[in-house]
Amino acid sequence: MIPLVPYRRFQIDLPIEPRAVLDGVAQRIHPRRTFWEPFEPRPEGYEGEITSDGFRLNRLIRGRNSFLPCARGLVTGTAWGSRVVVTLALHPATIAFLVAWCIVFGAISFAILTEWQSGIATPPLFPLAGIPFAYVLTTLAFGFEAVQAERFVREVLSTTGSPN
Repeated sequence: MIPLVPYRRFQIDLPIEPRAVLDGVAQRIHPRRTFWEPFEPRPEGYEGEITSDGFRLNRLIRGRNSFLPCARGLVTGTAWGSRVVVTLALHPATIAFLVAWCIVFGAISFAILTEWQSGIATPPLFPLAGIPFAYVLTTLAFGFEAVQAERFVREVLSTTGSPN
């Protein structure tokens, strides 16, 4: 299902301790590349880092895709194991760009509608599609990528703690 807002949260309960969950995730992700390694061959899968209470990861791709979800997992201990709460969201720079896009196209749309209502001229109407275009593109692209990221995280966590 494609969300109305490019954001997704889910939780998984596991019967193992939090440290074992983080170790299992660490075995399946590549370390983040630094800015100074732009021409190194990229492995397949996901890159990320393990923090003291969770993990951060994103899918490795060729080229650029601003709509890839950034996954943040928070691992907490429970009486019978661990609870992992995973949040998938857009990168903050993508959100900032989309806000600026909507402000610009909102101002253009306001000017077009004001001119059209005053009857001075017949302005072009195609700029009115700027905000709906950004919404549909963002929602579809993020939704597609979020499904893949959620599938990966669920698969990693379902095999964590089991013998390989």
